[in-house]
Amino acid sequence: MSPMKCPNCGSTHTVRIGVTVDESSTPAYECQDCGHRFSK
Repeated sequence: MSPMKCPNCGSTHTVRIGVTVDESSTPAYECQDCGHRFSK
């Protein structure tokens, strides 16, 4: 599986930080370059 790409800066230096708190429990990620947190 390829790394998630940050929608803010385009970096692939991202880490999974858990799941979202809503009912879907979507995986959540954080960009190591700009600090942006996102899910799919």
